[in-house]
Amino acid sequence: MRYSQLILLALLALTLTGCSLPREPAPFVESRGSTDAPLTGTVEMTAQNFQFHPNHLVVKAGTTIHLNNLDDAGQSLLTDDKTIDSGVLGQGESTELQFDELGTLRFSSEPFPNMTGTITVVP
Repeated sequence: MRYSQLILLALLALTLTGCSLPREPAPFVESRGSTDAPLTGTVEMTAQNFQFHPNHLVVKAGTTIHLNNLDDAGQSLLTDDKTIDSGVLGQGESTELQFDELGTLRFSSEPFPNMTGTITVVP
């Protein structure tokens, strides 16, 4: 009986030790955001932390996107086909862009081409 009590105490000690060890935090994954339902009117988009928020949008034709640059560096929104170009916006500057043509447009920031996204324009 004494042997089984020692085993039980050892298992309990190991369990408690495992519970008290510091845990590594889960990796942080930032959601860059997207929308599935078509948006209308004026839609807010920001350039912040060298990412567009949201970076995937579905909008109805005629929708205006209000782009606000919250980064320290200049940012822009330029579609791959170059039909829409916000020009470079300084920190705190904003602009409005209207989307009328149906289809999916890929875009990036001209100063930072790794900042990308899509805007799908539907009827």
